[in-house]
Amino acid sequence: TRPKDIHPDNLERPPTSSRFPRLRMSAGLSGPPPADYTSYVLALEWQPQWSLRACPGSASADPRLIEAMAGSLGAWARQNLSLHGLWPEYTNASAHAGWRWPQWCNASRLDYRVCEREEGLDGCQPTEQALADYNVSGRWQSWAFEYAFGSLAAHEWSKHGSCSPSAEQQPAQLEYWSWQEEAVRVAAAGH
Repeated sequence: TRPKDIHPDNLERPPTSSRFPRLRMSAGLSGPPPADYTSYVLALEWQPQWSLRACPGSASADPRLIEAMAGSLGAWARQNLSLHGLWPEYTNASAHAGWRWPQWCNASRLDYRVCEREEGLDGCQPTEQALADYNVSGRWQSWAFEYAFGSLAAHEWSKHGSCSPSAEQQPAQLEYWSWQEEAVRVAAAGH
C-alpha cells in the first residue's frame, strides 16, 4: 500500500513569496477564427503522476483507472510520456496584440467560447465516431490515457482543436486527433 504521507492530497504546495513567485502564463486569445496560428506545441505529460489522484482514499478515487494503469492498458503510460494536447501557437505574439496562442475559436459551426463555460454541450464533447475510433478501439487508452479515463479530450478539442483548420470540416475531431496521434508517434520514435 502507498504510505499516507506521499498521497497526492497530502503533498505540500510550493510557497508563494517574492522569492518564489507563482508563475503566471498570459491567456490565449479567445474567439479568433480557426487556422489563425503559425505552429503547434505538442504537450506531453507523465501519466503515473496524474493517476495518483485516483488512488484509494483520495477525493477522486477511481479503481477502474488504477486497474487500467496497472494492467496491459497502462503499459505505454507507465514507460512513456502521454499526450496532453496539441496546441496552436503564434510564433510572433506581437503580431497578435501580445497573445501567445489562440483558444476557444469561433468556427462557423460553433463559437467554441461557449465551451469554456460549459464543456458538456454537444459540440464541445468528443463525437460518437471519435469515441469509437479512439477510445473504444483502445488508441487513447495507450498513448492518451487521460483522454480515455478523464475529461481531457473534451477540453482539448474545444479549447485547442477548435482552432485547427479541421474545425470547419466534417469529421473535424477525427482529423485533429489523427494529427495528435501522429505527433505522439513521431515524438516517441525520437524524430
